[in-house]
Amino acid sequence: MFKFNIDHVDNVRAIGGIKVVEFLNGFFIGDGFLTEIVGHAGIDTEKKTVTYANKPETKVPVTYLPDIANAIVGLITLEPSEVPQLLKIQSAEVSFEDIAKLYEKKS
Repeated sequence: MFKFNIDHVDNVRAIGGIKVVEFLNGFFIGDGFLTEIVGHAGIDTEKKTVTYANKPETKVPVTYLPDIANAIVGLITLEPSEVPQLLKIQSAEVSFEDIAKLYEKKS
């Protein structure tokens, strides 16, 4: 998470009286994400090259948008006191190499 986000959450929690819920999710996947919009996975679509942030087999969490929607629907059915301060939403894990292969196959 970016330092700004951490500072903001800490400041709001310090004020008190406001329920703060942090959502952590992986890269979005589906509807073009990680199939067409791939720069954040190290893929340069113009040069047709890949620069891996780590080893190609490194797995990263991915999240389908419907899973985020389902999580939010689940949260709004809870009493505020039952809502966790931190919610991690992850649909699966894929490797950077898998993302590159999927992009290559689709392009």
